[in-house]
Amino acid sequence: MIAALRLLLAKLGARRKAMALSVAIAYVTQAIGMIQGFVLIPLYIHYLGMEHYGYWLGLNGIVAVLSAADLGLLQALGQRVAAAAGQQRRDDISRYFWVGVAVYGITGAVISLASLALAWRVPPLLRAPASERAMLASVFAIGSCVIVVKLFNDFLRSMGAAILRPAVPLATLMAGQLLGLTTIILLLTRGFGLFSIVLGLAATEMFNIVVVGCFFIWIHLRNLMFTVAPNLACFREVLALVPYMLISQIGVRVTHQIDATIITILLGPQSTVIYTAHKKVADFLGRLVSILWGSAVMPLAHLAGEKSPKKTGPAAKVIFLGIVSLIALLASCYIATDALLVEWWIREPVVLPLSVIVLIAVARISDNFYNVASELHLAMGEIRFMATYSILTSISMVALYVALTRVAGLAGIPLALTTSSIGFGLFFLRAAQRRWGILMFSSAEIAKALGGAAIALSLAITVAWTTKDIATSTRWLWAIGTDLLLCLGWIGMMLRVMRDARQWKTFAA
Repeated sequence: MIAALRLLLAKLGARRKAMALSVAIAYVTQAIGMIQGFVLIPLYIHYLGMEHYGYWLGLNGIVAVLSAADLGLLQALGQRVAAAAGQQRRDDISRYFWVGVAVYGITGAVISLASLALAWRVPPLLRAPASERAMLASVFAIGSCVIVVKLFNDFLRSMGAAILRPAVPLATLMAGQLLGLTTIILLLTRGFGLFSIVLGLAATEMFNIVVVGCFFIWIHLRNLMFTVAPNLACFREVLALVPYMLISQIGVRVTHQIDATIITILLGPQSTVIYTAHKKVADFLGRLVSILWGSAVMPLAHLAGEKSPKKTGPAAKVIFLGIVSLIALLASCYIATDALLVEWWIREPVVLPLSVIVLIAVARISDNFYNVASELHLAMGEIRFMATYSILTSISMVALYVALTRVAGLAGIPLALTTSSIGFGLFFLRAAQRRWGILMFSSAEIAKALGGAAIALSLAITVAWTTKDIATSTRWLWAIGTDLLLCLGWIGMMLRVMRDARQWKTFAA
């Protein structure tokens, strides 16, 4: 009994350590990404021009959609490996790993061939002039091949998180981003145009696959972890999820990447640059939240594989409250600082009205709320259920993108995202309550959460509105002061929540 207890404590400690490392390294990686935004957006506009940069954003949206051809199994394989690790089933860990290697090897070849076949059809879709089409087709083909390598890197990072060894893959990603940033800047200044971007991205992914591949070889040689080949039953189990996860992931890629392409087609490439400049900061803040949640998914799946899913209830509630409140905080910070950042990147006349900035912030809150509520079902192993209703979410979102963009212009994108995310997020939240009895909130807790979010957003809107006509340096002081005040309020709230969650140690010990 004592030995079993010590083993359990060791596992719990490994979960907390893995989550902490994932969060810490991933946040540093995102900080590098933010620096890239500060450095690269002005350089893109200077060296490429608004029109070429707008075409790149449109191309990138289509390239990102191609990455959905990974069959959508990244999260499913990660959940299976994490659950197997929680139950100490080493043979299953090896089987699922090699299934992933086979799947991503085959789909990578398919994506490469498809991109070559589509390359010459994409520039006319973006209404590019004939003189630019050869160059844009080449950029698209190279970018698509980079996506193939990136998909395999994402798979390896997911496996590292599932076996609670996330540090090296994430640290390599951080170093690769620095390498890519340096490559892009050097090529831009030497006149390589749009090829600078795709070659820089290629440098990042090739560095990652070499280093992380060697890391997994080392793990295998040290622990003999991947010695068991997959059997036919294992392939059938995983591939049975393909129809659900493939369509779901296509939908996710489309809804989160196609907005730039839709704007390019309906409103022109310059409108795409304007919208993307404003969305850049919101996306960065949203990724901070996604990192925190993504770092928690595999430990939650690890715990669910070891125990009854209901044991994860206290941990899931604390994580849910922390993440949803954090995105409300970051969205408020975004409202206070977005116009200042865009004015720094681009000339002042392209700054969107405050009303649209607020809509983008609310859309980001809604999107992250939906992601957490839906992916909780993934952590619990309900992959088909999550995927089925995610498909419906994506269909409704794309339809709203097109319809509302035609009616409301740039404001249509965040309106569509908010409407669809809130509706389906509430559905997934209610499903989690009915299925497992978790994420149960009283009326008082809901009122406090909504009231706190409303206060934070109102404060940020007031500061942004009342300071818009004063000197830039003073506006920065007001914005930074508001952000610090909001952060202190969030930290105080989360300390209280964690003190009240006595069963939090079930997860974080």
